[in-house]
Amino acid sequence: MGGLGSLGRRTLLGLAAVSEVQQTHPPDWPTHVCQQRLNMNQLKVLFTAGALAALAIGCKTSSTREDMLTSAGSKTVRADTAGKIAHLNALPPHEITTVQRNGILFYVFPDLNRNVLYVGQQPQYQRYQQLRQQRQLPEEPLNTAVTSSEQTWAEWGPWWGAGWRW
Repeated sequence: MGGLGSLGRRTLLGLAAVSEVQQTHPPDWPTHVCQQRLNMNQLKVLFTAGALAALAIGCKTSSTREDMLTSAGSKTVRADTAGKIAHLNALPPHEITTVQRNGILFYVFPDLNRNVLYVGQQPQYQRYQQLRQQRQLPEEPLNTAVTSSEQTWAEWGPWWGAGWRW
């Protein structure tokens, strides 16, 4: 190859690339068809990766609220009786609700998928709001309209005492 100029070398290199493509595809295929097939395969891979990423983000978002409530220090109370499950299902879904029990203000959130009630007080609720702000999530309305009697909540047992120190 010593006598070839730069144009000759480029032509030879170009022919080598074409011959590699032709080895992987039938010889009667034009080079641009091989290139289009390559681009379609790349698009399929990118589309699949994007779909998997969107699915992962969607799954993570659904438990973000519960994760933040736990990180903020809210306690979980399992709905382990028929009465608790019925009461859990009667609460506004996807909303934090205030509850007054024994003169103490609580913030509760029902997780119907796990049959769990998240329970916190003012410091836990404020920490939860800070976590939402740090993640740049929109402000969440607080449901203060739900009124319930102490008898309604009595089945859940006390939310204070030795095991409930925040």
